Amino acid sequence: MKQLKQAVIDAFAQRNPNRLAGLTLWNGDGKEEVVADIRYFKRLMSRPLIEVKSTADASSTSSDNDDSDASSLSLSAAPNPTPAHGEALIVQTESDDGSGATAQTRFDVVHRSGCVWLRPQSD
Repeated sequence: MKQLKQAVIDAFAQRNPNRLAGLTLWNGDGKEEVVADIRYFKRLMSRPLIEVKSTADASSTSSDNDDSDASSLSLSAAPNPTPAHGEALIVQTESDDGSGATAQTRFDVVHRSGCVWLRPQSD
């Protein structure tokens, strides 16, 4: 999980949506959906990255850090495969509305074939 978090941080540092896409499990997604998600990654990476944390990190600080200004974003994806043990990475960026608020995007973490992958959260 630590390596996956660092890989996401590195993708943002390089502003490289294809690098983030390479960490994503696309199993069963159609071409249009994948292209739309990669375009979303590009828009997401145009904002300053504030933090990448796992749900384990988030649950330990959520009671201390209730940000009512944060908006929640998610990408559409097929409901399967499901994340193992409810694991997820939460990417926090500045919002794109100029308000100074933050936005969060949640990626489920999926274990497949001995690898750990991101999976955009289903609506």
